[in-house]
Amino acid sequence: MHRLLAASVAAIVFVAGFRMAAAQSAPTPKYHGILSIRRATGTIDRTTGDGTLKVRKWTALLTPDTNGVEPATEPISVSIGLNGDSYALPAGALKASKSGRVFVYKTKPGEVTKGLKAFRFWRQRDGSYGIRFTLVGVSFAELRTEDPVCMPLAVIVGDDDFFNGVTLTSPSFFSKRVIATQSCPVNVSDWPWLNG
Repeated sequence: MHRLLAASVAAIVFVAGFRMAAAQSAPTPKYHGILSIRRATGTIDRTTGDGTLKVRKWTALLTPDTNGVEPATEPISVSIGLNGDSYALPAGALKASKSGRVFVYKTKPGEVTKGLKAFRFWRQRDGSYGIRFTLVGVSFAELRTEDPVCMPLAVIVGDDDFFNGVTLTSPSFFSKRVIATQSCPVNVSDWPWLNG
């Protein structure tokens, strides 16, 4: 009975700690790499402006002066928009494959209402990294009155980030579809995750 109680308390502490860590913002990155944008899709609730974004494969290039990335032991986050909305995973959330080249996080169905629902990070043959993720509850409020919209976006792994501007558009102001089409220029001085 005491062992069962101790195990239950440990599980509660672990889950609470995991949720608290997920809610905390990621450390300010020191090394600034590049994020290569490809077409991605999503949705928008036209009443609230909240939406989803599903990225199948973007490419991350480390800056030459980096100290490297350790996805299995470093916190991960995706920051988007001029408000710097950040969706974080604590260190240890990504699980490494046997080869040590692929790192994966996935929630159970219905578990996440806002944040990173899935995240995959893998080393490619040319030394770059592939990134796949699904964000839920992200704010696309600007798309309710303006189209297209250029939003800054960064994927942060420990003290390394990969960033770019991403063009978001929708077929009409009534459509629930969102499409990320290409990269776009954004004033770096406006990016809150770089300013700390």
